[in-house]
Amino acid sequence: GTNGVDGAAGTPGTNGVDGAAGTPGTNGVNGADGATGPAGPSIFSAITTATNTIATMTVGSGASLTTSGTGKIVATQMATGAIAYVTASIASATKTATATCGAGFIIVGGGVTGGDKGVSQSGPSGTNAWQASFLTNVTVAATVTAICMKTP
Repeated sequence: GTNGVDGAAGTPGTNGVDGAAGTPGTNGVNGADGATGPAGPSIFSAITTATNTIATMTVGSGASLTTSGTGKIVATQMATGAIAYVTASIASATKTATATCGAGFIIVGGGVTGGDKGVSQSGPSGTNAWQASFLTNVTVAATVTAICMKTP
C-alpha cells in the first residue's frame, strides 16, 4: 500500500561527549617585513625629557638655543677658546692702564694686582676692555687683567 504520513519531529537528543583535542599544527612561514614608516618629527617641540650619551645636538648658523618662561639652559663646560685673559702693565711712574680683549671677544670681568698706591678705579671700559687706575703714579709696577668671552 501507500506510505503513511510522516510523524511530527521528535525532541532533539542530548549532545555527545567532546572528542579529545587534536595535535597542534606546525607554525606557518613568517610574512614579509612591512615597508619603512615615515621619519618622525625633527622639531625641538617634539623632544621630551631623555638622556643622550652619544649624539650631538648641533645648532647651526643663524640658529640659537634660547629659553622662555622659567626655562634654563644648563652647561657643564665652556667651549675651548671661549675665555681669554688679557693683561696690561701699569709701569712705574704711571697710574692707569687698559687691558683690551681681542676681536670677537667681550669683557666679562677683570681686576688689578700689584702697585704700591691706592686703587682709584677698576672696572669695564666699554664692552671689550678693563681699565684700572691708582690714586697717584705707582713706584711698583701693577698688572690689569681683562677676562674676555668669545661672542657668538
